Amino acid sequence: MLYPFNKKLGAFWPILTEFILANSLEGLINKIVENKIKDFINSLLFI
Repeated sequence: MLYPFNKKLGAFWPILTEFILANSLEGLINKIVENKIKDFINSLLFI
């Protein structure tokens, strides 16, 4: 009973991990970009 379930999970696992990694990476990139934009705006305001 467990074996087919594990087989299905095994097929979905790479997709799931890829999805999680892609989302966390996107979040990380967004944070970096957001900080760069904030720094840029702050530098413009303080000139």
